Amino acid sequence: HRPVGVPPLGGSAEAPTTNSPDRLKPGLQQDLRGWEWRYLWRQCQGEERFILGKHANGMVGMLADGKTVFSAGKDKCVRLWDLESRREVGLLPHAEEVIGAAASSDGRWLATTSSKYAEAQPVLLWDLTTQTAATLTTAWLCRGSIAFSPNCKWLTFATYLGGLHLWDVNARSEVSNLPKSYASTERLGVAFSPDNRTLAYNENNYGVILLWDIVSRTVIGRLTGHEGAVTALAFSLPDGRTLASASDDRTARLWNVADRREVLRFANRNGAFSCVAFSPDGGTLAMSGEGAGRVIRLVDVATGNTKAKRRGHTGNVSSLAFTPDGKTLLSASDDGGSIRVWDVVPGAEETPVHEFAPNLIHTEWRTFGPALCPSPDGCHLLTVYTNQTFSVWDTLRLAEGEPYPLPFPNTPFAASTLIAAVAPGGRRAAFGNRSGEVMLWDAETGKARPFAHSGKERINRMVFSHDGRSLAAADNARPLEQMAAGEESSTIRVWDVGTGKETHSFFTDGEFSLSLRFSADARALMSGFTQGSVKRWPLDGQGEAGTFRGHAGAVRELAMLPDGQTLISAGGNIHFWDVRTRHENAPQLSSGNGWFSCAVAVSLDGRRLAAGNDDGRITIWDVASHHEVATLEGHKSSVEQLAFTPDGDHLVSASKDQLRVWRAVSPDEADGTNKEAGK
Repeated sequence: HRPVGVPPLGGSAEAPTTNSPDRLKPGLQQDLRGWEWRYLWRQCQGEERFILGKHANGMVGMLADGKTVFSAGKDKCVRLWDLESRREVGLLPHAEEVIGAAASSDGRWLATTSSKYAEAQPVLLWDLTTQTAATLTTAWLCRGSIAFSPNCKWLTFATYLGGLHLWDVNARSEVSNLPKSYASTERLGVAFSPDNRTLAYNENNYGVILLWDIVSRTVIGRLTGHEGAVTALAFSLPDGRTLASASDDRTARLWNVADRREVLRFANRNGAFSCVAFSPDGGTLAMSGEGAGRVIRLVDVATGNTKAKRRGHTGNVSSLAFTPDGKTLLSASDDGGSIRVWDVVPGAEETPVHEFAPNLIHTEWRTFGPALCPSPDGCHLLTVYTNQTFSVWDTLRLAEGEPYPLPFPNTPFAASTLIAAVAPGGRRAAFGNRSGEVMLWDAETGKARPFAHSGKERINRMVFSHDGRSLAAADNARPLEQMAAGEESSTIRVWDVGTGKETHSFFTDGEFSLSLRFSADARALMSGFTQGSVKRWPLDGQGEAGTFRGHAGAVRELAMLPDGQTLISAGGNIHFWDVRTRHENAPQLSSGNGWFSCAVAVSLDGRRLAAGNDDGRITIWDVASHHEVATLEGHKSSVEQLAFTPDGDHLVSASKDQLRVWRAVSPDEADGTNKEAGK
């Protein structure tokens, strides 16, 4: 994909970059990696905020300061990490592999357990102030099965021959030894309730969870339902009313502790669940385990609905922990011991989809009054709603702006009564109505003012130039009844936005304008028509107007290659036109499944064409070879709008139900010169 002698994607001081036209000059070998390569490369990366470190044993937790992470490793030590600086700040050496670690909530103690084949190993209590350790006892210990009570008074740990041990931390003495019939050396789920009264643990290989009252030293209940050993337990915070369990039976469950009943169940078809953790507010449960994908699932405790999924580990996830503020999740895995740090709430770049509200104005075949109006640079999207309001979205942040009333509130509302356009930057918009009035809206004032009047004709298309200085509008010069009889015509006008003066006017007879677009340099205007033709008018006085004929049906969208010499028109098929000769200069593109919808966009480097389909798919085409190189799936209905953003990395798509942002990494990120930004 990168020929010998071609510099990295990001380029260098001596070499042109991928997005530079210089890279396509004769004599230079072309880097074959297009936009889709960078998009797919990102899908292969983890979604974590960053990898804190590599410490192979799959055990991770937080100290009480909320800043320091601890991890247990096969390298016979516990490592301490500063979460903010992402540096290792401490090392607690052990004689053997560390298989368990737990920190007290007061920040004073860290208890650890070790393992060596056929030999008992010590349970160590580390004073974190002095980083010195005292031995509590020795035993054959279960992996990961160790916990402090919230009040730091009790410490429990599991042994595979002697049951579950409960120790008084201050007295350094054992107060109880709870029996179990669970002989495996693997994990045994243990957890203290937030009120320090109840200890829950897995009693046997059949998944029975025993509830033991610490004060009365009696069994107060059992939770039954699991069909395999329970390897992890966690009480909800701060009330302890709910207990979460993870089991070898490939399920995780939520239990109502007071009623002793199961309330929710989650399945993992790929393998056992191995870890669960509640957020500090008790509203979110994180869980993961074995199997394909190694996905961490974040679940709403009240409803059981999945809030988010976190992907990136390549081995089984064995430990999870939230930071005290609940905004960050830590995880550990056997994938080489990676400790990964995740955002609990997805950021805009992690959430590629926004569901539009159901009152979005409906448009039939995009003939009149589009409800979705992208800015020429794709960075903003204006949406019109049936409650006679509109808002402007920041597409890259997936953030909706403040709603504003439409400037024609007294107009009977229907899909054909209003047309809108939004300028680059999203701070200005234009609205036209069926009476030919044009209003210009400004975000600074939040109000619209009269701008122009095109006569008595209905305005059916408007678009801003890429620099925002010009506004074009197309209207139909015949009543609807005559249009139905085939008597169609359009007048297309261009205004200077700053002065409000009309600078150009073009009339077409017998055809009705469906699409309208400025060239990137605003020196030409193009329009597609119902009868299958495309017209191009120079706005700088250079050259002559041209007509391009070849479509069998209506031309629904237009685009230009960066060279300014190739015009692209989309209807049933996609045509490529040489602006100078007005003839097609490449084979047509046809959709293999259904029709192309009304959306096309060209990447910044001119090498890729994105085309929306009526079935919701987006196909990416190599412009030079006309080969389809990628398919993006996710929209549930016809793709109405497409745009590549000026950075060349984002593709914005909109349908009637969804706004999506498809992010490819920058060339530097893909070649490793800016790895952190790639996360």
